Amino acid sequence: MMVELGSFNDFLNNQPVIPEKQRPFYVRWVEMFLRSMDGAEGVDFADDWVESFLNDLGRRREVWQVKQAEDAIRLYKYFLSSDDKPAGDQAGDPFAMEWKQASDKMTRMLRLRQLSYRTEQTYRYWLRKFYTSVRPISPDKLQDEHIIHFLSYLAAERRVAKATQDQAFNSILFFYRHVLEKDVGSIRNAFRARGKRRLPTVLTYSEVLRLLDALDGVPGLMARLIYGGGLRLNECLRLRVKDIDF
Repeated sequence: MMVELGSFNDFLNNQPVIPEKQRPFYVRWVEMFLRSMDGAEGVDFADDWVESFLNDLGRRREVWQVKQAEDAIRLYKYFLSSDDKPAGDQAGDPFAMEWKQASDKMTRMLRLRQLSYRTEQTYRYWLRKFYTSVRPISPDKLQDEHIIHFLSYLAAERRVAKATQDQAFNSILFFYRHVLEKDVGSIRNAFRARGKRRLPTVLTYSEVLRLLDALDGVPGLMARLIYGGGLRLNECLRLRVKDIDF
């Protein structure tokens, strides 16, 4: 199971709910737990084995550390049981290395275009899902029919929202155009998710002023930057001094 730790680290990097600074500790807790199993086979993360490890840890560490270790093991169990692993990381797939190389190339192409890190995470997520849907097949052999099947699966079986299906399509379209260097033809035969029409809630100018007046300090500064500059929250959080033209 130790060989999975590298992929588990990649999995954590795509979990925005886990702070970036905490992710190395999650990997460390899982590594300690696996070592405590001493190579035992067939244990399959039995509850009593996990409980024994956490009890032993509690005698040497703080309560919050034990809780973090418990969360890390829970996530690792989910990681092993899910298909949400990096493209090219599926055992028994003869084309795994080709997909890994294609995935790495897509990451480079996204960064060359200076797209946001959030966009990179999203595109890589949908590439993994697409890979799981079409494997085993070489990326070079992909056709429009694979996109149609994947989009139809999302809408008909997963019942995703229209915006989610569009997001998946944009991710795969980028992969085809900039990694495989293929043009995508008609996908009219794909089953499309239906969008719900909703009127957006828009604050009036006076309501915005009242809201901003109620904020001060750092939150107030952030709110004014977001409103005045049309920034997304993540874009505001990642602002650095060098980004500001004094």
